[in-house]
Amino acid sequence: MGNVQVRLPQESIEEIDLLRNKLGSTRSEVIRRALSMGISHIKAELALKEYIENKITLCKAAQTSGMSISEFAEFASGKGIPFIRYPMEEAEKDLDKLRKIHASSP
Repeated sequence: MGNVQVRLPQESIEEIDLLRNKLGSTRSEVIRRALSMGISHIKAELALKEYIENKITLCKAAQTSGMSISEFAEFASGKGIPFIRYPMEEAEKDLDKLRKIHASSP
C-alpha cells in the first residue's frame, strides 16, 4: 500500500472525525472508504457520459464503471437516461415487418 499526503480544510477534518466516531474506526479507514466511494462515483459518471455520447455500449459502460450491466442500467435509469436504445427508424421498420407478417397470415 502506498502513501499519499493531502491537505484538507479544518471543516473536512472535523467531518471525518465525526464519521470516525460514529463508525468506531480510524481517520485513515474513513478516508479510504470515502475515497473508494468517490472513485466509484466518478467512474460511473464518466461511463454514463460516454454512454450518453454513444462512445461506448451499455456493456462497456458497465464494465468501465465497475458495475454489472443491470446495476449500470439502474444507475442510468435513476439519472433519467434510458438504457435501451431503440431509434425511431428501427421501430418503424420493425412495425412494418410486423404488419406484413400479420397481413400474410391466415
